[in-house]
Amino acid sequence: MSKAMLISVGGSISPIICSLNKHKPKFIIFFTSKESEYQVSEITKKISFSYQATEKIVTPSAEIMEESYYVLWQRLPSILERWKIRPSQIIVDYTGGTKSMSVAVVLATLDFCKKYSYIGGKERTKEGLGVVVDGKEKMLYVKNPWDKYAVSVRKKISLFFNECHYDSALREIEILREKVSRQEEPFYSMWYDLIKGYALWDKFRHTEAKRELYKGFRKLQIYAYNKRRYKKLLNCIDKNLKFLERIVDEKESEMLIRDLIANAKRRAEIEKKFDDAVARLYRALEKIAENELFKIGINHSNVKDNQIPQNIRDKFISKYKDEQDGKIKLPLYAKYELLKELDNQKGKEFFSQEKKIKKILDARNSSILAHGDIPIKEERYKELLSLVLNFGKLQEKDLPTFPYLEM
Repeated sequence: MSKAMLISVGGSISPIICSLNKHKPKFIIFFTSKESEYQVSEITKKISFSYQATEKIVTPSAEIMEESYYVLWQRLPSILERWKIRPSQIIVDYTGGTKSMSVAVVLATLDFCKKYSYIGGKERTKEGLGVVVDGKEKMLYVKNPWDKYAVSVRKKISLFFNECHYDSALREIEILREKVSRQEEPFYSMWYDLIKGYALWDKFRHTEAKRELYKGFRKLQIYAYNKRRYKKLLNCIDKNLKFLERIVDEKESEMLIRDLIANAKRRAEIEKKFDDAVARLYRALEKIAENELFKIGINHSNVKDNQIPQNIRDKFISKYKDEQDGKIKLPLYAKYELLKELDNQKGKEFFSQEKKIKKILDARNSSILAHGDIPIKEERYKELLSLVLNFGKLQEKDLPTFPYLEM
């Protein structure tokens, strides 16, 4: 027995009775014209099963599709809500009524309906051109339209992903998974896992990202067996997973720097969010200094007095000692100053370009994501990107890149 059925009613009631007897819905919504409304009582007398409730939706004009669509759009949701029926639980039969009514029924339910039916027949009047002869009805099912219509939604999901709108892509897939047939759902589950992995990675949630991405990758390996079009994607994901392993399992801090820079490039070059990009590059520049300090046993957020050269010790203690916990915590400039005084090459390089660096960092400090309200320009982003790559002894080819998605 089906949960609910929306069925259009025209002049001939035999196909309607046939369809209802076949599906035996608990709840029935009759979509009628003013002229065919009287048929409902006849139909309910002749069906051969018990039902729980019925409702009528009457179109104000059987010949005007827009009016039929509007009344369905207006009434159908409230009826289903009252009956506590999810839209996806309804079967739609568009056999009866005018062509305009049939089109309206399909359009009004296309967004959520998984199953349509239509009563055809082995024999029709008017030499095969008229209505189905009573007793010769044949039930025809339309495959879930979303199995095909999803192709256009897949393009939308791919576009969202390629434009870094990962959460939007995930929402579209979640909706699609509810609409497609059960046999299609694993395909979208695979893409959901993959996109979720990259969405988490983009938020620097590396451990969760690795888990989700690996889950999707294994599914894709099975699905893509002997499918050449997925070879490039598989290679890219495999490379990405190896990169994540170096962050998650091997705790390689240099990989975090590369990841910060790659994230900044996505913000700037795809989303044109230069303030966000510069904030990440600033952090990457800090991480480079922190790594250098770590190599010589200095924790940048808890520097010991005796680790600071005598000539700058008093200044550092005065400026950077936290009054609450007594720890010396260094900001970016101080990290590089300490490195310079300790004869570290990175510190020397930083101050050899101090004028150029100050100009770039002043722009960052004046940005709305730092201490000001002046938007960062693309020119400043490019200057800082070049600086950070140079300081990290990196090239753009060393950075992780997300795949270009074509579902």
